[in-house]
Amino acid sequence: MMFLGWLSITVSDASWAKNESLSQTRILKKIAELTGQDPKKAAELVSRDILEVGDDVDETVSFYNMAFHATAKGERSSPNSYIRATLADPAGYPLTVKLHALVTRVLFDNATLIPGSTPRAIGVEVMTGPSLYRADPKHVPGTKGPISQIYAKREVIISGGVFNSPQILKLSGVGPAEELKKFGIPVVVDLPGVGENLGDNYEGSLLGIASSPTNNAGQITLLFRTPNAPTKKRNIYAWCGSFSFEGFWPGFPTWYGNKVYTCALVHLAPKSQAGSVKLRSANPQDTPEINFRFFEYGGDHDLQELVEAANILREAWKAAGEPMAPIEELHPCKGPVQPGSERCSDEEQKEYFKLQAYSHHASSTCAIGGDDDPMAVLDSKFRVRGVKGLRVVDASVFPVVPGAFPSCPTMMISVKAAENIIEEARRTDKKL
Repeated sequence: MMFLGWLSITVSDASWAKNESLSQTRILKKIAELTGQDPKKAAELVSRDILEVGDDVDETVSFYNMAFHATAKGERSSPNSYIRATLADPAGYPLTVKLHALVTRVLFDNATLIPGSTPRAIGVEVMTGPSLYRADPKHVPGTKGPISQIYAKREVIISGGVFNSPQILKLSGVGPAEELKKFGIPVVVDLPGVGENLGDNYEGSLLGIASSPTNNAGQITLLFRTPNAPTKKRNIYAWCGSFSFEGFWPGFPTWYGNKVYTCALVHLAPKSQAGSVKLRSANPQDTPEINFRFFEYGGDHDLQELVEAANILREAWKAAGEPMAPIEELHPCKGPVQPGSERCSDEEQKEYFKLQAYSHHASSTCAIGGDDDPMAVLDSKFRVRGVKGLRVVDASVFPVVPGAFPSCPTMMISVKAAENIIEEARRTDKKL
């Protein structure tokens, strides 16, 4: 099945949920029972659309069929698809994509950099060449490239992402004055919130090896609320199936064979957004210092919610029966998962999640905020405060971490920003 919208989305076959002889079906029904759903309707529930709308959707506990950002051919669907389509229509959309280019700073009109004036962005400075940024594994130390300037007709839009957008702003003199002066960067606008408020959803997994091949059956998505959740809103996004998911590192993912079974966890609405992106130097080729400061504020509560989620899913695993059972859990608690088995405490699990938690959906380092918020970087139309002709449009703009995966929210704010830009252009240019 495929739905066409911003992204091409395919969903997995959920017919397995009607097969009462499958261990995965028994696990599904047990999860339904433990999360307050009707086990008898498990097969019906797992076919729900995760993109459903409703007034109380954030409080709805339910299974959903596993959805993938992929075409019917299995090809990944992403914003890259839109970029390619745009480039294929130069008459309708005159877009130029410049490769092997590193933006070093935003350029401002010198005439506006005087007391009493509002600085105006007029373009960007670019260093050209392959693998110039030190984060590139192909980077050769000492390599530089020629510098050129690209000027904007109307305004400059930064979309460098959660880490590089605040880095570009700071290198351009827009950011915390004390930090900029430390590296000899002239202060254009003192914006203390640039690079602050970094956060992400915590992730972990319950991973085990079944007694028989899991045969790619039982792929589910689940949104639910743990007993310790601070509000009525669901706080855990989980997906279970025949895969391994433990984080990101060279060589990921680890292959455990055809008996692997995993329930990956995403903790929604973390209590702490105390992370930061700070400059290491004034060199645009240098990488910034990124510190998430995970679990620094409200961390024990966040960890307790992760443990409660793992305990619920582990309890459901006990219902697997033959041929999958017993499932040998590898983490966070080692040993066979079977009725009556208790192998580690909540405190031991907290320590595991604290040390092993990972994330890959960072946000909020150039946050939108009100006029009364001293840490707000942007206004509601994505404009950088204190300057003209400069916006930031990417996942860094969210004031708080969006729930679960941020791909769709980021595309939504991109559409909103495009509308704002076009509306403003039409007001100032009657030709549009």
